Amino acid sequence: MKSSLFALILLLAILMRLFISVRLYSGDVNNHIAWGKEITMFGIQGIYEREFTEKYKVMPPTYPPIAISLFAISYEIYLQTIRIIYTVGRLAPSLFTDWVISSGHPNFLPAFFKLPSILADIGIAVLLYQITIRQTKSINKSISVFLLALFNPAIWFNSAAWGQIESIPIFFLLLGSLFLLEERFLLSSISVTLAILTKQSAIIFLPFFFAYLFSKKGFFVSIKALLLQLLIFLLVFLPFNNIFDLFWPFRIFMEKLSTGSGSDYVTDHAFNFWFLVVGSSKIPDSLGWLFGIPYSTYGSIFVGAAGIWLLINTKKMATIDYLWKAWILILLSTFFLATRMHERYLGPALILFLLPWGKWNRLIILGYLYLSGFHLINLYHNWWEPNIFWLIQLLSFELGIKILTVLALGIYLMLLIKWTKNATKT
Repeated sequence: MKSSLFALILLLAILMRLFISVRLYSGDVNNHIAWGKEITMFGIQGIYEREFTEKYKVMPPTYPPIAISLFAISYEIYLQTIRIIYTVGRLAPSLFTDWVISSGHPNFLPAFFKLPSILADIGIAVLLYQITIRQTKSINKSISVFLLALFNPAIWFNSAAWGQIESIPIFFLLLGSLFLLEERFLLSSISVTLAILTKQSAIIFLPFFFAYLFSKKGFFVSIKALLLQLLIFLLVFLPFNNIFDLFWPFRIFMEKLSTGSGSDYVTDHAFNFWFLVVGSSKIPDSLGWLFGIPYSTYGSIFVGAAGIWLLINTKKMATIDYLWKAWILILLSTFFLATRMHERYLGPALILFLLPWGKWNRLIILGYLYLSGFHLINLYHNWWEPNIFWLIQLLSFELGIKILTVLALGIYLMLLIKWTKNATKT
């Protein structure tokens, strides 16, 4: 692809996302705004111990330091932009400056907090292009992955419209994958750590990374990588504390960040196995199900069993392709089998699905396209925006949604059986 065309496509993707970013946003962005504003005004030290509920009517910070820092940078960029707009507005009034200054457009400020995720989206597309061309040597396959990453709404809607940050840790994970291909294992280890320091749920990728690393490079390289990760973890966390305490980052991560802002429902609007069981009912997962055992216990058993099986195969196969498959499958296993799932948690799997894209057959490609559409339906069902009356009516029948969910579960099980069966044969 010519560099000029490459740049033009990237520019088009950015402009599309920026246009969408001022149309709507999810309520979680209000948390991001408050956290970023607080750091901008009062600094980062002690941010995890400050009061936010009474002051801002939002939750205390539930994200690791990199995400919190990006929110602060976003708020500072907003402030500087507003100053420039006011200055320009005084010198040369225009419809745009009037729109921002006089109306105080409610989506203008939240749009700035989508910028890190939007940039991560673009970085993801570039990394996927680089990885695919290294793996397949095919320009056509690399371009198809590049365009899918940029323009598949199942990928960009979460960041550009809702304002969630799942794409940022996935960017670091893909960067780590590129380093793995280049056999730069310590740089890859750093990238995986940065993913965890952006969103704590990325820790799910860590066991598979080390299973692969241990099989490829052995005990001493794995220990070196682990020590490097611990050092970076401490260095990034410590400026956020008022006193020097080496154990404080681990306490914060376990006590305040590991629980995050998730609900305690069996399913929090995720169309998964549990939706087939309880439907759209808001039932706490601490209640008993079969034999009086809590829903949450069943969810943990299902995901734990899938994770252990995938880990064994990752160590056994020790190939980058299988590592990627294990990452995809653990995300799908978590979304479809765990309790407390939100609808947007399927999105990262759809990005990682593009890693070995050049090697997929038509059946798997069709499965990916179905899951993309299924994910969009799940997102739309939670927030009817844009308001399309006939589509809302069509998607309001729970039986129809359950049929779509059964098909999605079937695709997940097909992939789980197919990929692990192939690993067992070898």
